[in-house]
Amino acid sequence: MFGAQREDERLSVTGLETGNGNTGGFADLQSAITDRTFLVANIRYDANDQFGDATTVRVAPSDIVPGTETRRKGSVGTGFKPPTLNQFYQDYPGLRFFGTPNLRPEKSFGYDAGLEQPLFDGRVTIGGTYVETDFSDLVDTAYFPTYGTHVNVGRAVAYGAESFVSLRFNAAWSGRVDYTNTSTKGEVANRELLRRPRHKVGATAIWTPLPGLTLTGTTLFLGAFVDGNRDFSVTRLKNPGFTLVNLSANHAWSETLTLFARIDSLFDRRDQNPTGFLGAGLGVYGGVRVATF
Repeated sequence: MFGAQREDERLSVTGLETGNGNTGGFADLQSAITDRTFLVANIRYDANDQFGDATTVRVAPSDIVPGTETRRKGSVGTGFKPPTLNQFYQDYPGLRFFGTPNLRPEKSFGYDAGLEQPLFDGRVTIGGTYVETDFSDLVDTAYFPTYGTHVNVGRAVAYGAESFVSLRFNAAWSGRVDYTNTSTKGEVANRELLRRPRHKVGATAIWTPLPGLTLTGTTLFLGAFVDGNRDFSVTRLKNPGFTLVNLSANHAWSETLTLFARIDSLFDRRDQNPTGFLGAGLGVYGGVRVATF
């Protein structure tokens, strides 16, 4: 598969109207080398109007071990992310937060390696993955005694482990629990990066009581993380984290028509992420999806 895209961004604020654009092309390869060996490879080329050219790649091999049916998987890749116009120029004087016109693009190199193991004839699957990403010029939020802004962190690293257990009880009931433990550090200041929780847990239960009808419940726990308060008078404090419960229902009425409904934040939690900014409370949505082919 291959393709191209063009993105244009414009910003108009008092006394300033500016813009930036990016033209990108990409190619993806998904190959079954044998019935037990697989390869996914991606390459992308970006021509950014402000920052020039960048090429990023990702290679992700995997295989299944005969006998144990263990899946071994891994990936390695690079990244490139220009700052947004908001990060450059948008000021919020009432909150003492200001843009940074001299930001540089983020660049990253990351890799992961993991295993997945089916058990009990596939009714249970467990897995774990080690993940590490090294950043240069990471764009992060910085709080100083009298104001806040965006800065390039000289170098930073994020590393940790992801694990999961998926269960299939019968044809109608299944579920999955995911846990992520992430550590971060800006190597210049030698301290934890802002707004990156150490612990994250997700649990999902899926019930299919009738053919075509699927009911899903999801609980997400986000652990404590370091942040600054709304007016930046406290540059580093601990946000205690929060828990959200969401529900959804999908009914495939026909091959082309699907009815859906969703409840976000079932218990109307108004948690702060980032600190000082209330998140959305209870939300109820519903609609129809139509597929023509």
